[in-house]
Amino acid sequence: MDIKVAATNQVLSPRGGLVLLKKVCQKLDLFAKASAFLPKNKKGNKSGTDKFSQILYGFHAGAENLDDLERLAFDP
Repeated sequence: MDIKVAATNQVLSPRGGLVLLKKVCQKLDLFAKASAFLPKNKKGNKSGTDKFSQILYGFHAGAENLDDLERLAFDP
């Protein structure tokens, strides 16, 4: 994966790093590898990797606990 750094005068979001984190996770196939260690969902609405990725991205975005993840859900 090539990463290019360029100067810009555009306003950048502090959450812009999430795109890079997502690409790194995809490149490393992190969620497929982690699925062997994650519990299976009993209700069937989300897989364990979906929850794992939400928590990982939430902590990267500044959530310090699960309550902060709720707050981030409403962050524009």
